[in-house]
Amino acid sequence: MAESTLELGFRRNAAWAIAEVAASAIVLFFLFRVIVGHLGVKSLGIWSLVLATTSLGRLADLGTAAGLGRFVAIAGARQEKDKTVVYVETAIITNLLLYSVIALALWAPAFYALALTTTGEGLATARALLPFSLVSFVLIGVASATTGAIVGQQRSDQKSMIVITGLIVQFVASVAFVPYGGLRGLAWAQIAQYALVISLGWMLFLRNYRGTWSLRFPHRWDREVFRELIGFGAKLQAATIISFLLDPTVKFLMSTYGGLEALGFFEMAQRLVLQARQIIVMPNQVLMPGFAHLMETEPQRVKRLYHKAMTLSLVGGCALLGAVALASPIICYLWTGHVTAIFIQFTVILAASWLANLIAAPAYLLGVASGHIWWNLWGHMLTLSGTLIAGIFLGRAFGAIGIAIGAGGMLALGSLFSMNRNCHMLGIHPLPEIRDFRLLAVRSVSLVKEKYALLQRR
Repeated sequence: MAESTLELGFRRNAAWAIAEVAASAIVLFFLFRVIVGHLGVKSLGIWSLVLATTSLGRLADLGTAAGLGRFVAIAGARQEKDKTVVYVETAIITNLLLYSVIALALWAPAFYALALTTTGEGLATARALLPFSLVSFVLIGVASATTGAIVGQQRSDQKSMIVITGLIVQFVASVAFVPYGGLRGLAWAQIAQYALVISLGWMLFLRNYRGTWSLRFPHRWDREVFRELIGFGAKLQAATIISFLLDPTVKFLMSTYGGLEALGFFEMAQRLVLQARQIIVMPNQVLMPGFAHLMETEPQRVKRLYHKAMTLSLVGGCALLGAVALASPIICYLWTGHVTAIFIQFTVILAASWLANLIAAPAYLLGVASGHIWWNLWGHMLTLSGTLIAGIFLGRAFGAIGIAIGAGGMLALGSLFSMNRNCHMLGIHPLPEIRDFRLLAVRSVSLVKEKYALLQRR
């Protein structure tokens, strides 16, 4: 692949990734306004708790879609187009069957587990939402395969277009259903969102492969391809599972030591910080198939690409997450109609911890692309075990704020640990050099001058 073509693809994918983040932030902002306005912050905490409970089903995921993007990218670099389709169909069929079985097996344990964290009317509402959450769980598993296939084709721009369309459908459906159906209306809106993402994702993958639009159901499942996907995906999924365990762990601790209202504010603060973080992370996501492609064709270019991404992550992350922390009182007022101290405290703590995670993201993707993910796994294990221990001790001593500090500190520690070890393994310095910042500044100034000159000519 020529350098100009590769760079053009990165820029296109990165631009659409930023558009996806912006659309997600806008939808999230107004969606929270709708939910809080009609149902209150406590209802948001209940919904968050149910989703955290069903997300535990990811423990049984075999990982068939976890590394799908890498395999699709490598098959594309080797010009093995037919094998690409078999990879994707095998992943889709496996995830559909597997997630359906997991959802059925999870219903009874989740139904009774909810009683451990909430009671009374909140418990009844949470249990009524459980079937809807399990349907969403199945759809998310299938959607991960269809979107991963498109990312592997190095068309993350198309994936972003699909996600944006799904977000619009979710918001419109929520506005229509929440005032009349409450949290069930929100659940139906989410189901519609993921059903659309699956349908459009599969059709676009086929179009990229064949060059023409076609509609057929995935029907090919290959045992050898399945074993290949599992061989790599199981290791990657182990890291993913530990990462997914972090969210319900923090939320269960927050619900136990802080209460549902504190959990609702924590959910709002975390969504806010993660949306800002995504502005930098989403463009970086296109690096994984790019790294994998270059390792097959031009390995000497990997180091330079990593340092470019690291520079942008460091500079952009400090600016964006710092701005979010400073703006948290205003955002809290716009969301809830008043300024709440605990929301501001949560936002500042989460902004600092997710900044460290953001800085480590390019090295994490480098480890995945290289096929050596053990240090990613160890970083996740450090974060999860540390969060559980620190959360219990600090939660008992300081309540909700203690849990946030413990979870945030361990997230930062685990992320930076993985970054250091991945870069050491591949012989790459983890931090960018001074010249990387200088080049970024020069390019930024040149871009501003070009835009200014264009405006003058107009």
